[in-house]
Amino acid sequence: MDSQMRIRSYIPKFSLVTLIILVLFVIGYFSGFRAGFDSGLQRLAADTIYAEYYPVADLVTPLKGGGAQKEIEYDTLVNLIKTTIHPQEWNHIVNIHPIPESRQLVVFQTAPTHAKIVDLLTTLRDNYELFKQNMADGKCAYCGNAPLPAKAGERCVACSQERHDLTADRPSAAVLRPY
Repeated sequence: MDSQMRIRSYIPKFSLVTLIILVLFVIGYFSGFRAGFDSGLQRLAADTIYAEYYPVADLVTPLKGGGAQKEIEYDTLVNLIKTTIHPQEWNHIVNIHPIPESRQLVVFQTAPTHAKIVDLLTTLRDNYELFKQNMADGKCAYCGNAPLPAKAGERCVACSQERHDLTADRPSAAVLRPY
């Protein structure tokens, strides 16, 4: 009987309050772990570099007419992206490479930067449509405030931009900047 008493004395006795506190502690620990795990995954996703392909034929291909023989030029668009979106982040790993065969750019970057590139390309396309509409309305393609200069190469009286002939060429991406 003495041995049974010794065994019982080694078993800790918990009150109901102690059990509730212990259960709440365990639940709090695992819920905090989950929140930390989820935020870590989000940070990892934001920092992960991956390739994304962007079709840019409409931004780099000369239009029909006199400019049809012109060579497709990617450098202006690539430089615009690199100088506009996180200029300090570009290097030999995080970079942009043109793919002339499919008229695409492959960009190795993080998710937030890819989102900004999509916004920039969308803005360039919208600006190009506005550019064409202003010319069709007989206004300066750049400012839209003055009459269209009479000949290609002449300058607008309001903004001093040189007239662009859409039948011969597509304006470069630098001209269509979103700002």
